[in-house]
Amino acid sequence: MRYPFAIGKDDYTKRLLYYVEHTMKSIPMNIDNLDCQMGYIRSDEAGKFMAFLVDKDVRGAINGSSEGTISIREIIEYVEIMWS
Repeated sequence: MRYPFAIGKDDYTKRLLYYVEHTMKSIPMNIDNLDCQMGYIRSDEAGKFMAFLVDKDVRGAINGSSEGTISIREIIEYVEIMWS
């Protein structure tokens, strides 16, 4: 099973929080591609997806993610609007 960025209360990587906090505090970030579209999945959704697949006959890799994607630029712009 492959997941994109998993986010939620138990996200030990704090990836999304990194972008939010750096934007709010105007801390520079080194981002290669602001417009790269990324997929996310909530940690509780990831668990439900695993449970869903328990009795399925799946061979090979399977990707799980929430619907849609978002870029880091969109995240930053959203935080800037909400924070101002």
